[in-house]
Amino acid sequence: MREATIYNLLDRQKLNVYFPDGGTWVRGWLKEELGIRADWKRDPKTGLVWWQITKTKQEALTTALRSRYAGVWLIRQYSEKVICTTACQAAKRDECICSCAGEFHRGGGDWQYVTDQFMVNDEVKQVVRHYKAPQ
Repeated sequence: MREATIYNLLDRQKLNVYFPDGGTWVRGWLKEELGIRADWKRDPKTGLVWWQITKTKQEALTTALRSRYAGVWLIRQYSEKVICTTACQAAKRDECICSCAGEFHRGGGDWQYVTDQFMVNDEVKQVVRHYKAPQ
């Protein structure tokens, strides 16, 4: 079974989501599962279609994708200069952009780090996580 990918990039207002078997059904599925309307863009270099979804739906999207696929890859950027505060530590999983990369957030535990944190530029780092489908 194939796996979906979510990109949560600091400089973007929306998540970029790749459905490995995506097609015309995706728009209806997103409306039914998350109650949202989404647009898509085709990458001119690769030809892949990326659905653009509001960042506030990341948690619900991850859960819905885990029910549909064998797993979900989450590639999330964060700022090393943003201090992890109490509000950030109360966030669920990957809701913020602080320097702890979600390590101290409540609600974690069902994801695993795939790569160590690595630099995108001198302020932004990126972490890759993999959420397995529930057994």
